[in-house]
Amino acid sequence: MLTKSRILLNNRNNWEGVGGVDVRKNDNYIYGRSLYKKSPTWIRLINYSFNQLRFDLNEEYILRFEAKHSKDNYDLIIQFGDLPSVYDVADIERTWITSEWKTYEVTFTPTRQPNSNSCIQFYVSLSGTSDPSDELWLRNLSIAKKE
Repeated sequence: MLTKSRILLNNRNNWEGVGGVDVRKNDNYIYGRSLYKKSPTWIRLINYSFNQLRFDLNEEYILRFEAKHSKDNYDLIIQFGDLPSVYDVADIERTWITSEWKTYEVTFTPTRQPNSNSCIQFYVSLSGTSDPSDELWLRNLSIAKKE
């Protein structure tokens, strides 16, 4: 049974940016922004609240969130797993992200319980190198058991 059905985006302490990414927030959304020109070709936002959840293993869950990127048609990869490599808790989802707010639903099936290193990673794969105009925005993130 899912003991916590919502991950709150307004707690900045649960988020980390990876690869020269600055994490910013207000009451409605969180975003990661590239800090440097020619930084690595990704923006990664990691949320550590995932490690507080307890799942019915091998049951389906839905991750819902709204997202946009500062540029159109990039690859958004959502991963559930353990740092540093972020894999092996559940499935990996890949979708397109655009510059307009869009609601995403990702179905996943946990194969084990999260631990203290577990997280959800939102990873935008960029073509070429990123610059300070590259931003990934997220809001209204929730996890619920699929009915």
